[in-house]
Amino acid sequence: NGFFKFERYLGESESAITKLKTNSDDLSHPFTICAKKEKPEFRILSDENRFDKTYRKITNNTVCQILVPIIYKSTPLGILVFDFNNLKLAENKFKHQEIFQLVSDQVAVALYHTIIFNKSNTKYRQFVNLHSSGLTLNKLYLSNTLEIIKMSLLTISGLVDTDINILFIYNRKFKVITSHKLIRTIDSLE
Repeated sequence: NGFFKFERYLGESESAITKLKTNSDDLSHPFTICAKKEKPEFRILSDENRFDKTYRKITNNTVCQILVPIIYKSTPLGILVFDFNNLKLAENKFKHQEIFQLVSDQVAVALYHTIIFNKSNTKYRQFVNLHSSGLTLNKLYLSNTLEIIKMSLLTISGLVDTDINILFIYNRKFKVITSHKLIRTIDSLE
């Protein structure tokens, strides 16, 4: 499927922790468990868990975490991770997990809208590039029908992977058929 990667870490360990990644297919990982349950989780870091050991080193001995899934319409988008060095403080905060959930819901909507905007923005840029390429070709070959036909045949030959392409054009007004042949080889292009 994908992986969990720290996008931002507010604290002294920001540069090191953004390099940590974990596979989202790892069903035993706390982030995956939290995303599947779709509700906040309180967890104490373990000395037995390799990820926890590394995490604890990087974050100056984090003792426990509150994990809050970012879910939009049953689709997990990420996890908010709150680190604590004080177990009692973390337990007290977790008692008010509905506040974490409210924040997570707002983040989910904003994140989803950002994803949709970025996708549509990318498609728009692709369309603009395609359109401007078409306009450029149109300007270059507008007066030269034969060049347009050659370009069309070359494009078709690349799509269907053929060596010889023939385009027949029938002019109803003059009852004439003209043919255009394109031989595509490595050495020559006619």
